[in-house]
Amino acid sequence: MKYSSQYKPLTLDLFRSSFEDLNKTNRWVLLGDNLPWGGD
Repeated sequence: MKYSSQYKPLTLDLFRSSFEDLNKTNRWVLLGDNLPWGGD
């Protein structure tokens, strides 16, 4: 028997588009901008 999922995997593009609308003056957004995420 072969397993197949009915759900599609989430992509990072989905998350990026939802984060673009965040308030840039929010203290949690500002904190996140200052964290060393390792991508830079």
